[in-house]
Amino acid sequence: MTFSTNNFGASNSALASNFYRIPGALAVAGCAVLALATVASANNLTAEPAMINLESAAILPLPDAHASSTIQTGLEPESLEAGKQSEVGFPAETLDTPAPNFSGAESTEVLRPSVVSLDAYSPLKAVEASQSVAEALGRDNSSIAAAPAPDSTTTTEPKKWGVGVRAQASTLGLFGVDAGYMFSDRFHARLGFDVGGFGYNTTNSGVDYDATASLSNIHLLGDYFPFGGGLRLTGGLILQNNRVTGNAKTSSNGTVTLDGQTYTLGAAGQVSNIAAEASYGSGVAPYLGIGYGTPISPGLSFNAELGVMFPGSPSVRLTPTVSPLVPQATANQIIQQTRQQEATTNRDIAGFTVYPVLSIGISYAF
Repeated sequence: MTFSTNNFGASNSALASNFYRIPGALAVAGCAVLALATVASANNLTAEPAMINLESAAILPLPDAHASSTIQTGLEPESLEAGKQSEVGFPAETLDTPAPNFSGAESTEVLRPSVVSLDAYSPLKAVEASQSVAEALGRDNSSIAAAPAPDSTTTTEPKKWGVGVRAQASTLGLFGVDAGYMFSDRFHARLGFDVGGFGYNTTNSGVDYDATASLSNIHLLGDYFPFGGGLRLTGGLILQNNRVTGNAKTSSNGTVTLDGQTYTLGAAGQVSNIAAEASYGSGVAPYLGIGYGTPISPGLSFNAELGVMFPGSPSVRLTPTVSPLVPQATANQIIQQTRQQEATTNRDIAGFTVYPVLSIGISYAF
């Protein structure tokens, strides 16, 4: 009896449709092979065993078991059709070695069913797919408008610091500068100074009086805007150095009274000139006022202010210039009576401890 090997299945589709019968078929085939081997041994026949290469084969779920196939592969059974390339499968391939066939039909090759590659569902495949998508999206960056970069020059908050210059008619000075910080719309703090001066000339009873006011003030002030507009309440400290100097003289003969005593005044008189200087006793003076305008807010601003400064009591010093033709006793008497007049004047003005502040002008801050 001769043993021959043929195709185990006629077609890939037939094998796939009957794949669930493999366990029973293998049992029957085993019994048949055992029987054939016994017969071949009895008739001194030898047959080489058939070799089946199952290295790359994978056990598939039942094609006709719709639920099981869908859950395990994610595909419909129709996607497992034999001999076709599925989205995740391989085409039919020829087995490396013919397998035994008991049907007696002659064939040259055996077709292996299309199998679903388990590699398609591996984490490595998922990473590769993600990278492919990322590369596809980044392939043409020119079609994607780049988001505009934030403008570093854009100011998102109101300006806090300010420096302003002022031109004004004021009892503190004709010109001023302020530098300050705006804590809010209602409260500003500023440090600055005011400088200026003016003169005054008059004639009375043939005597010429020349007076010059020299104004110098450094201030540290806070402005409070109760209604959020331009109206403000101002308070702080002023380091003042305001003084008035003057002279009393005449080109012709005149008279001057010192502590009740009258002396001739002039180039040919007993006294040729009397100098006077007035100043305040305290250098640091508190200040309170009400005004309108924002001296350190950016831009052009109108400013007006009415207030009072408390520099203490003023004082006056008189200095006579005695003619050299006057006897020394008369000269000493003139000086003594000048000091008495000076003391009397200082007592008279001691109550003027308030210095009025009146100001009107424009300012520009940046």
